[in-house]
Amino acid sequence: MPPAFLVTVSVSRTVLPIDGTAEVVDTVTELSGTPLHNGMVVSFMTTLGAVEPSVAPTRNSQAFVTLRAGTVTLSARPADADGNLFPGGGEPSRFPWTRVR
Repeated sequence: MPPAFLVTVSVSRTVLPIDGTAEVVDTVTELSGTPLHNGMVVSFMTTLGAVEPSVAPTRNSQAFVTLRAGTVTLSARPADADGNLFPGGGEPSRFPWTRVR
């Protein structure tokens, strides 16, 4: 059985202008507190806007992507090297953004 993970998502900005961007940092550790090995892949998804890239490797238990503005809900979960989500990894961490008009 794969380990359970603690996933924390933080962003550089929570309010963005149209077509604005924010840096997203996903910090993932095992529930025991053990950091992930460098190169473990995290898959990012959004309901609106764009996440670039959609799959990012970890470095020191963190994965970095860019979010392009929209009204979105971003989620992040640990994945294998092909971007397949680990089963039983728990609920993804979610963070809402609101577009500025």
